[in-house]
Amino acid sequence: MLPSYIPTYALGAFVGLVVNTTLTLLCLSTYLLYLNYKPLRYITLFFTSLSLYFLGYVLYAYQFSENWILFWYRFILLGLAWVPACWWLFALSLREAKPDWTARVLLLWGLTASAALLFIDHPAIYAAPLELLSQSGVRRPQSWLLRPAIYGVALAVNLASILMIWLRWWRPPRPGYILFLTTGLALWLAGGLHDAAFALGWRSPLGGTVLWLVSACLSICMALTVALQMRHLENQLSASQEHFVKAFQFSPNWMVVSNLEDGRFLEVNEAFLRDIGFKREDFIGRTSLDLGLWLDPEQRREGIQQLLEQGALREKEITVSPQKGSRLTLAWSGGIIEWGGQKALLSVLHDITQRKQAEEELNRNRSLLEQEVGRRTAELLSANEELHREIQERERTESALRESQGNLQRLFDSMQDLLFILSPGGHVLHANQRAVERLGYSLEELRGMYILSLHPPARRQEAGYVMEDLIAGRSDTCLVPLYTKRGETIPVETKVTQGRWGPKEALFGISRDVSERLRAEETLNQLTAGVAHNFNNLLAAVMGNAQAARSELDKPSRNQTSLRRLLDNVVRSAEGGRGLVQRLTAYVGRRQPGNALRQTVNLAEVLASSVEIAKAAFRHMGMSTVKVRLDLEESLHVEAQRSELMEVFLNLIKNAVEAMPDGGSLTIKAWRDGGRAQASFSDTGTGMNEETRSRVFQPFFSTKGVSGQGLGLASSRGILRSLGGDITAYSQPNRGATINLRLPLCEASPGQAAKNRAQVIDRGLEVLLVEDEALVAMGLTATLEDAGLKVSLASRLSEAYAHLEHGSPDILLCDLGLPDGTGWDVASRFGELAQSRGRETPPVILLTGWAAESVWERPPQGATPVFAILHKPVDRALLLDTVSKALNHGQKTATR
Repeated sequence: MLPSYIPTYALGAFVGLVVNTTLTLLCLSTYLLYLNYKPLRYITLFFTSLSLYFLGYVLYAYQFSENWILFWYRFILLGLAWVPACWWLFALSLREAKPDWTARVLLLWGLTASAALLFIDHPAIYAAPLELLSQSGVRRPQSWLLRPAIYGVALAVNLASILMIWLRWWRPPRPGYILFLTTGLALWLAGGLHDAAFALGWRSPLGGTVLWLVSACLSICMALTVALQMRHLENQLSASQEHFVKAFQFSPNWMVVSNLEDGRFLEVNEAFLRDIGFKREDFIGRTSLDLGLWLDPEQRREGIQQLLEQGALREKEITVSPQKGSRLTLAWSGGIIEWGGQKALLSVLHDITQRKQAEEELNRNRSLLEQEVGRRTAELLSANEELHREIQERERTESALRESQGNLQRLFDSMQDLLFILSPGGHVLHANQRAVERLGYSLEELRGMYILSLHPPARRQEAGYVMEDLIAGRSDTCLVPLYTKRGETIPVETKVTQGRWGPKEALFGISRDVSERLRAEETLNQLTAGVAHNFNNLLAAVMGNAQAARSELDKPSRNQTSLRRLLDNVVRSAEGGRGLVQRLTAYVGRRQPGNALRQTVNLAEVLASSVEIAKAAFRHMGMSTVKVRLDLEESLHVEAQRSELMEVFLNLIKNAVEAMPDGGSLTIKAWRDGGRAQASFSDTGTGMNEETRSRVFQPFFSTKGVSGQGLGLASSRGILRSLGGDITAYSQPNRGATINLRLPLCEASPGQAAKNRAQVIDRGLEVLLVEDEALVAMGLTATLEDAGLKVSLASRLSEAYAHLEHGSPDILLCDLGLPDGTGWDVASRFGELAQSRGRETPPVILLTGWAAESVWERPPQGATPVFAILHKPVDRALLLDTVSKALNHGQKTATR
């Protein structure tokens, strides 16, 4: 009997409350034991929602006051709003599926309905005044929209769950617990429809609502569903454990279970005990380190670390010694498992000792074969004979023979040269994969093909003669190209030798593709021609101005202004040569000349200097018969290497002079055009036709026959474009030509001149100059003595050491490359002597003719630091400026 103090209207709800509360507590306690079992999580939420629903129903039935009714009736709707989401999530968890979009929508619905019930006061949602139910005589809040929606969603989701469970989620044969779940859902659906009809006025033969009864039935059915599925999972787990035990014990590989922390053996399988030759009790409870199984214990530590970081260990090679004197190589795989309530390591070990030995033997054989086959054709025959002897010695084992032949075939196919095996009559017996790819024929097409048909038709007769000479030993190389299926030629260098292919006599041919070598030779020839062209221009300028200066010196009354101008031209031409060497070094080293070599130069001044140099350099070409007119705007400053611009202008002047063999006029202009400087060279020479004009900037295009290299204008355009400018040509036959240049302007550098001037040097200071080139030493000595310095000269390492032993120079200038050592040796000795005398090491400056960033510039370990490294030829102003700064730096250091 139910308690008499429970209202009659709430008796069914009270039964539902007791049932669902009991099931909630039962599921919650069970869930604490099985935290990873998700169905328990969602069914607990379901029972909680129904308990909330029935609790509100029971307390609402007391009808104490309006506030009491509003408060507890809200619990009824809140509990029912969350039931559909719990159904759906529970069904998904039984399938071990993640929450889908439907589950998210239902959770959102429950959240939305709860928020509306708690925060919205409106008759459509939830509000007073209360309305009286005529059938039951109880009052309830108004909710003409939300209450039907909550009941409707619950019924719709219930029906959808039944359909999805029966038609889509579980296909026959279905687990037995699915019948309980669908039965409970069907009962709840029927009860919900019954109560909905009853609320609309239908007189039910049951005499009242039944949702409490079918809810209790649904709860019981869902509890049975969980119980049956857990039993089903336990059966599967038992079967899985049984399978694991059988697989563990009967596996041919070694299987070991050990403690993850200290590595103590917990279980080993029969294969492990059989191969090791010990009993099970010899291992259980002991560690592999105790038993001395590890040759390198560090391998175990690395394996455990990899397992913990990645979650699994796969095919890690280890070396163990199961018995004294034995050595095995194993592939170690493993993972973490639960064993007796604690984490353990399951290891699977596979013996790969024989495989590793076979791989090592295979690698040794492959290396030997690669070395033998890679030799010249004469060594190929010897290698082939040796291979046959080895095969005859091992013919007792057919597998060894197949392995050797396979290795040879793989090596044969992997070579980059084109390899052919020919019959004595010249027909192809076999070819490697490289020959198939390059010639465009399949291997089947090549076999049986006459070898001369693989040469160009026009040269097959020549190839036949050369092949006869190769076979007879009168020649060792054939340079006739090969002819592909597509009609293309491949330049090759072919060598042929005689030998045996199996039991038959054969010819072996190796054709090496020399396309890249020929292209490299052509590029080198072009580079050599270009360097010679530019150096000849510079040498012509040096020689012309130097000879003119010598002639001026021979005159009784020397023109000092003219003499200075001629010598300045010599210096500028030498600077141009230095710039050319720097660009050539950058090109050979695949580097671009650094922007640090560029400076702000006056375009008008460089143009005027170029004309002066050209007058002396190109006098023998008829420069004296050419009238030069200059129209140059001042203050046109551009950022460039002065030597680069000088090279461009001298090229253009030379071309103009050569275009006027009978004399003429050359007009050179320079003007500002917005943010760019414009310059033009206009001559009255023979001019060019349109075809010549369109090709004049192409490398190696020349109209001068064998006397021209065709590099001057191409090189000039490259220089100007690297500076952000360009060059164009305009000409007509017999009307002269005009070359236009454009360069971006830059701001003048007012401190440039001051920067280039040498600082003041204290007179009388002593300099030790170590230089083995006499002419270079003479020039440097004159420059330093002219600045007021006292110079001591040494040409070898031993002489420098002697000077340092008996003197204390204020600064050391040393060539980096000496006949018996390096500048770093002298600098280090200089530093050691200074320290032994209790003084700071004076400054050291190294001079070098090597390219910038050369390996010789890198100081050896422990070398004395140097103040600067200057690259020859060194400008006088730069040399004196560096010496002054070094001396000032040394004096400041000494005072500190």
